[in-house]
Amino acid sequence: MPLNDASERRTTPRYPVDLPVRFWSEPVEGPIGIDSIGHIADVSWGGLFLRSQTVEAVGTPVSLLVTMSQRDRPVPLRGHVAWICPTTSPKGPGMGIRLITPL
Repeated sequence: MPLNDASERRTTPRYPVDLPVRFWSEPVEGPIGIDSIGHIADVSWGGLFLRSQTVEAVGTPVSLLVTMSQRDRPVPLRGHVAWICPTTSPKGPGMGIRLITPL
């Protein structure tokens, strides 16, 4: 069942999930970021919310390996940080990821 919030600007519904994920940043310059873990809390057509204590700056490219029970191997995705959610938010600390590779 999709999550609905009239105050949101999104044009497609988002769906709650709880999927473990490993992710790392891919800065334009400098070394690749440290491997981090989190959980995908919801998905929509073009993005997802990644709940994690580790957050990257808006615009940072990220790679993700999503674990799904129906698959033998993690699903690789790429995207960039679209927005950051503070630790005080009910959603929890994390970041919105706009996907480059579709979900």
